[in-house]
Amino acid sequence: MTDLVYWHGWLLNDPVRMQAYRRAIFKTVKPDDVVLDVGTGSGILAMFACQAGARRVYAVELEDIIFTARRLAEENGFSDRIVFLHKDAKKVRLDEKVDVITSELISDNGPGENMAEIINSLRDRFLKPHGKIVPRQVDTYIAPLEDGETCRMAQLPGKSAYGIDFSSYEQRIRNRTFRSYSSAKVFLAPGRIAYSYHALTSSIPDRFDASLVFQVEREGTFHGYCSWFTAILAEGVELSNKPPEKLCWSTIFFPLARPAAVVPGMTIELNFRGKYETKKQYSSEWDTTIRKGNQIIAGHKQACVLQGEENELSPAAGADKKRHMDLSGYCTLHQHPEDSGLITLFSTRETSVVDVTPDVIKDIEKGALTGKERKILVSEGFLVESAHEEKQEMLHHFEDLNDENMAFNAVVVLNLDCNLACKYCFEGSRKGKFYMSAENADSFVDFVKSGDLKDKDEINVVFYGGEPLLSMDLIVHISEKLRAVAKSKKMRYSCSLITNGTLLNPRNVKKLKLLGLKSASVTLDGPRDVHNAFRPFKSGKGSFEAIVKNIRDVCRLIDIQLGGNYTRENYRDFPRLLDYFLDTGLTPDMISFVKFDPVINESSEFAPPDFHDGCMSMNEPWLIEASMFLREEILKRGFRAQEVAAAVCMMELRDNLVVNYDGTLYKCPGLIGRKDCRVGDLKGGLIDYRRSHALDNWKNEECLACSYLPLCFGGCRYMKLLQDGNMNGVNCRKEYFDKTLAQFVAQDIKYDL
Repeated sequence: MTDLVYWHGWLLNDPVRMQAYRRAIFKTVKPDDVVLDVGTGSGILAMFACQAGARRVYAVELEDIIFTARRLAEENGFSDRIVFLHKDAKKVRLDEKVDVITSELISDNGPGENMAEIINSLRDRFLKPHGKIVPRQVDTYIAPLEDGETCRMAQLPGKSAYGIDFSSYEQRIRNRTFRSYSSAKVFLAPGRIAYSYHALTSSIPDRFDASLVFQVEREGTFHGYCSWFTAILAEGVELSNKPPEKLCWSTIFFPLARPAAVVPGMTIELNFRGKYETKKQYSSEWDTTIRKGNQIIAGHKQACVLQGEENELSPAAGADKKRHMDLSGYCTLHQHPEDSGLITLFSTRETSVVDVTPDVIKDIEKGALTGKERKILVSEGFLVESAHEEKQEMLHHFEDLNDENMAFNAVVVLNLDCNLACKYCFEGSRKGKFYMSAENADSFVDFVKSGDLKDKDEINVVFYGGEPLLSMDLIVHISEKLRAVAKSKKMRYSCSLITNGTLLNPRNVKKLKLLGLKSASVTLDGPRDVHNAFRPFKSGKGSFEAIVKNIRDVCRLIDIQLGGNYTRENYRDFPRLLDYFLDTGLTPDMISFVKFDPVINESSEFAPPDFHDGCMSMNEPWLIEASMFLREEILKRGFRAQEVAAAVCMMELRDNLVVNYDGTLYKCPGLIGRKDCRVGDLKGGLIDYRRSHALDNWKNEECLACSYLPLCFGGCRYMKLLQDGNMNGVNCRKEYFDKTLAQFVAQDIKYDL
């Protein structure tokens, strides 16, 4: 069993490794950068990044060595800048992009621990454009060698020694690899690259398949192959364990089934294949053909699967792996949908899923769980050091989220006009010929420009209405100005649309895409007959065909998110819309995701006079049934539905605002036009809205003790306002999740979300 404290101490004592990584990080990380350190181990690379000036470092580690790393960071004054994430790197979620990714997922002969899969995933999800990765390239080399001393590790005594025939066992030994330190003098031919991983561009998996030919350069006995790595950490900084260099990494010896005499002029042909089956299990195949001219002298096919040891570690105190840990208060237990002998655990905080046996639950309750199962449950958020401390952490959830947020986000209401005559119009009596003026548009740009953007790297705007594309010129005007602001501050600008889709034609989309348009949310209220009855043009003509044509024409230009609003009477008709899409070639790959929502009854102040078929609560029985039904229908047709995810209401997010056409500011699109809900204006700025918007409504014992808290956080304040005329108290969704969550989790498992 490997002691990770000892192992990481061994790594820290390698001056070549330490100096190379420190030089590379100081060359790569710039002041104020955000860094993601993958497999942080002792935390040394994260601390190097802090020394180089990083503003924040996310240090990710699955193993319990993270407790030692956290202590080192505290003792060295870096704890305020390093965020330690005790979880599988592939499960990490960040609320901001990073400038640099660092890692040392290097094995003795190249990329290790699923390096390509992990780094590629994190790169594609979190690395900023023009971001950097350390190391940026890792190459696996291999060369034939004469090394009788190392070869003896693959030999056993002959039968004459003890009267025992070890030949079958020796055959097994020769089909495995050995760690060794070889001399460069023993090479029979120069090394060749068998695998090359380029971190910024590579899409290749953690496997290689190389066909190499070596020209023998000296006479000797061919005992096997030596394999090593060379890593380009940064411009001008390399790290390699190529013999005769002796680092904390050894080289890997691949023995030949039978040693063979070779002379110059001979060729050695190697078919070399390898891959990571899991993080700790690696398979290799090495097929050798030795030729002299056209004559085959020898040929061997060899293979092995190496199973790594389970690494367990006690934190600094020394007995951590036996310490009691609590089951998280924010997880739910469900009967597995397919296997009656399993229980499915769902973490509402991490939105992770794991299947366990009832015995594991008993061991958790007794504090007797150790080993691999315990590690998995800790990394996925199911086991915590203290349930009480977990509650205290939740109290600061949105403070942390706001501190980590790297974008300014605004919903800009360009107008309250529309070219449709929807039965249930969301704006209701607020609708009319009300348009944002050029003066207010410029005031919005000035508001953004003069705001506190020093910790931000992106400006995101959602254009909203009415119908925002009726104000096409204003979208262009605002986008051009904000792009200039973003460029001057070395930020990015992007925008999206919430639109009825009737004006979402290729001409408009192509023009706006040049200005940063990324996506559009388009509404179709079911199949043609249902949609046209609810969302006709003002002329009375159906709008379905025009919208579908536009979706078809622009879905390859930008991301299209399909929405729809249903009632108790028509929700079972909505699957016909998806069938129509499939029948007419609008396939799931053309739509980012599909999400159907119930029509909500507005308050009497704004509600359309002739429509009363909406809902007033997510806990209404028909709505609970409709939610489960529609999500299943979406998923089984291959479309993406929104995953079960932690609730994030824009009211809680400091840098999220709604800007009304007249320059007034709100914290939710549903609140526009309500004077008591204003939170300021573009000229005077923001006022304190914590009390008026009941931001702390969920900070009570009942909510903190509820396993659904991360999915709810007090529910929808807009719905609470409609129900009770104020936002005080909570809009509890416990009844809704009691009846839906098990099925939603089962759907996620069934459809591999």
